[in-house]
Amino acid sequence: MRHSAVLALFSFAAAFGQNTLFVSGVRVMPGETAEAVVVLAPRDRPISALQFDLDHPAVLTVAGRPLAPGKDVAFRQLEQGRTRFVIWSENRTAIEAGELLTLEWSAAADAPEEVHRIGVSHVIASDPDGYGVAVLPADSSAGVGRDPAPLIHPGGVVSAGGFRRGTVPGSLISIFGERLSGATQVTINGVALSLSFVSPSQINAVVPWELTPGPGELVVTAEGVASPPAVSPVDGPQPGFFAGEGNHALALNASGELNSPATPARPGETITIFLTGGGPVRAEEPHAVDGEFACTIGDEETEVLFFGLATEWPGIYRLQVVVPELPGELHAVSLTLNGARSNEPLLAVSPQP
Repeated sequence: MRHSAVLALFSFAAAFGQNTLFVSGVRVMPGETAEAVVVLAPRDRPISALQFDLDHPAVLTVAGRPLAPGKDVAFRQLEQGRTRFVIWSENRTAIEAGELLTLEWSAAADAPEEVHRIGVSHVIASDPDGYGVAVLPADSSAGVGRDPAPLIHPGGVVSAGGFRRGTVPGSLISIFGERLSGATQVTINGVALSLSFVSPSQINAVVPWELTPGPGELVVTAEGVASPPAVSPVDGPQPGFFAGEGNHALALNASGELNSPATPARPGETITIFLTGGGPVRAEEPHAVDGEFACTIGDEETEVLFFGLATEWPGIYRLQVVVPELPGELHAVSLTLNGARSNEPLLAVSPQP
């Protein structure tokens, strides 16, 4: 098996399917002003108007100006430590994704040097037709005389296989955000996670087996400073296949080659597909998944030879199946485990002789 080729594909950019809003962190010196940005990602439905509140300490004040042409902004202090922003576009046109607003944070001259949490709340958005649109926000931070805290993007805690929200004990998750590296620690409900990859914008981590399904809060600590907690419920099994460019499944043919249109699998061949989120496994080796499951490739149910841990890579499972008799083309692979259905990446099957 070509381990290096497999491991190289375990880190991807996020592709969230929901509207998100976050405020970048900022460092501001006492008695001075510094800028941050508000970033909007309207991935689900277009947004033409947006309102949100920023909750901040009294030693900070904030103003804003739009970055995009044809956009207007109004803001006012509702009470000490809470400022409301309203942003709208001319002629109700859609607001494009990206940096939406510049925030100007000012710190009092006598402000103590510490990191403050900036809450984002009361988010209301509408589309060009005036209908409400759900937007997922994330809290941020401002450091007075210090660097701000790590930031977890809204919806930025996902399964590393399929990039769907939720965390499953024993699985590999990806965390996306800013300032995530530097003597990094990650916890869910106070329990530490094992880290397999850390960069300033992404962490891959293995969820501890001892966590039980229920509410969860994930915190990233870098350089001794903790992020605002991100809601991350602990789930039961949620299988998710790893997929790369073109939504192609991470799979090895019987020869050890990566499955691809250039190197398809033959009908009748045994292939190994990699995934995460398989949930509990039997204690005895080879640590097979303990549950009811079925796999299909195309419209055909496949024979499953093994489904369990890939013990050389924590948090990763392998599924060994026999390729059914199918036409020579790309076919979607799916797995159902205890009623939970996976994502459906593609496998390449060679034409039958």
